[in-house]
Amino acid sequence: IPITGKVKKDQTKQQVPWWNNNCKEALKEKKKSLNKFRHSGNSTDYLEYKSKEKLTKEIIKEAKLTSWRNFCSTLEVKNCNAKQIWNKIKAIKGTGNNSAPNIKGITSNLDKANAIAKHFASMSGNNNHTEIFQLHRAE
Repeated sequence: IPITGKVKKDQTKQQVPWWNNNCKEALKEKKKSLNKFRHSGNSTDYLEYKSKEKLTKEIIKEAKLTSWRNFCSTLEVKNCNAKQIWNKIKAIKGTGNNSAPNIKGITSNLDKANAIAKHFASMSGNNNHTEIFQLHRAE
């Protein structure tokens, strides 16, 4: 299978409706403090990292809750669609449709192979693993 080129990082991430700038900044600060602790090994830096980690979890939890409340406020009791609700739950959890790529419009076998290869490359990337697993894998 020929190499199809690099997949951009943003293309492989599952988009979630609750992600906002507060989440982004909190995660950025948490990663900074983790890197600082890794380089220094200092217990003060470790405590700072744990503090940032806790704050990040709280910010993300609040963003998810706000997103869910906003979604629920748009629902009408009479026209409640169960599929719509479950799709929203999956979106908030970040578990989207991880099925095989749609290759119906592709006619040549080479293009089909490239589409499938691109799909599996994005599915097996580091973005699908937890941060702890990525750290363990890097060692």
